[in-house]
Amino acid sequence: MRQEGFSIALAFLLLLTGATATVKSPVTLEGPLEARDVVCSRELGEPIGGSSLAEAASSGSAVVAYTVGGGALMHAVCEGIIILRHGPQDENSRSCSLLSQGVAAAVLIGTTAAAQAKGSTGSTTSDKRMESSLSEMIRQQIGASGATVEGIDTMPLSRRSLSNGVVERLKIKGMRHPEGYISWDHLVTRYQDGNGYVQTTPVIPGSSKNAKRHDGQGFKYNWQRFDVNTNFLGSPDLSVLPQLSAAVSNDWAVRADNDRIDEYIFTGGVDHIYTFGMRIIAETGGFGEEYEDVNVCGDLRGIAHDELKLR
Repeated sequence: MRQEGFSIALAFLLLLTGATATVKSPVTLEGPLEARDVVCSRELGEPIGGSSLAEAASSGSAVVAYTVGGGALMHAVCEGIIILRHGPQDENSRSCSLLSQGVAAAVLIGTTAAAQAKGSTGSTTSDKRMESSLSEMIRQQIGASGATVEGIDTMPLSRRSLSNGVVERLKIKGMRHPEGYISWDHLVTRYQDGNGYVQTTPVIPGSSKNAKRHDGQGFKYNWQRFDVNTNFLGSPDLSVLPQLSAAVSNDWAVRADNDRIDEYIFTGGVDHIYTFGMRIIAETGGFGEEYEDVNVCGDLRGIAHDELKLR
């Protein structure tokens, strides 16, 4: 087992490689994106990160549930981005580690967006109020992580998007962390049920950024919100999400640089109130506008409840 030292006020639970199974990835909602053939490795393991979960006034925790592949697509995309932005580097063997700050930001954006939906049954506030609060919450969370953005714009929704349940689309331009290697653009799409995805692409001079179908390399972060039990336990303290996202991105980078993975799937939660799953996919080219099921390898809600003990 790999143990990374994260000096953060949360418990980050890591699961190591177990049995494998081959499954098909379903494609839902809009667009012609082809189904992905995925080979899932179930991860088994134990908690790391010390006793911070018991000691913290508020807690965030996560487990790596599955890794997918064996084709090293994650590392290939990381290396391609580094070369595209800066040319060949001596550190290409750890290309994904150089991009971990951007991954942390995307995980933070996705988990924050999922948490904004109110209630445990999927009910939400009005679209206009939700849009305003989500944009501001993302800006606050990015600031708390130490990063900056050039701007956050609300994107117009097509009639087709509205009919498929999309309630908002935000473009976050020029996100950069002071310790990060490059800047990123993020396109956030949220559905009425609280699920959604983030498309991230590097800021390359002269490129078209986050077009409807991007032809370059990047990453796609699909999230599913499981529970937000605010009616009984109050609102979760989302201030832990920047630390949680950093822990996830650090583990992702180590696996992506060393374990030949194509996808990284994890589940987590905050304060026994808010639980979620996320599926990170390496894109070699051609983003589609579809949510891709986070449960492609198995039920993440059950893992969050049974192994993280978040109920």
